[in-house]
Amino acid sequence: MFKYRYIKAELGRVCRACLNQNHRLSLTPRDCLYDDYPHICASCGEVKNIVSDIKLSKRFLI
Repeated sequence: MFKYRYIKAELGRVCRACLNQNHRLSLTPRDCLYDDYPHICASCGEVKNIVSDIKLSKRFLI
């Protein structure tokens, strides 16, 4: 079971798909807060919506 503090380092740099893949999570679009504009994901290199934070209710389930 991952802790939020390990994932927090990647927030603001990667997309939701990469977070799910790299940490074996199952985050949905409703679970995440995103940056205002799409940016290049540091993991996959594609222009996508970048996750800036995970909603508090989902953090406890991580």
